[in-house]
Amino acid sequence: MISDRKLEHLEICKNKDIEHHITTGFEDIQLVHTSLPEVNYEEIDTSIELFGKKLSSPLIISAITGGHPSSKKINEKLAIATENTNIGMGVGSQRAGITNPELTDTFTVVRDNAPHALIIGNIGAPQVEYAPKAIEMLNTDALA
Repeated sequence: MISDRKLEHLEICKNKDIEHHITTGFEDIQLVHTSLPEVNYEEIDTSIELFGKKLSSPLIISAITGGHPSSKKINEKLAIATENTNIGMGVGSQRAGITNPELTDTFTVVRDNAPHALIIGNIGAPQVEYAPKAIEMLNTDALA
């Protein structure tokens, strides 16, 4: 069952050592400090426009979860953070919420708590026929 697999993903992340132990190599790079005292930090603009939404910075919380009752609170908190910081958010695969209406709220909680944010829906390529339902479920700005 899809919902059980979603819970298993959460349990693995919570209880197993899933950290990546190979470094990126950035520790071998040393940047030379070049002071910019003439820069007016008030004039720095990190905002971008993506899919018609203006974000405060080019950050998106990537597809994480949804599809099991335990994931609702996670999506709620991520959506609140998304709305408060004006960044984007992508949800986990919506297939579970489309095929089982009892799980839809584990996804709709995102738009409920982030009404102005860039929200990216998610459906797997084998379920492309579900795309319209995935978009409608969250009133998404994009679909991955």
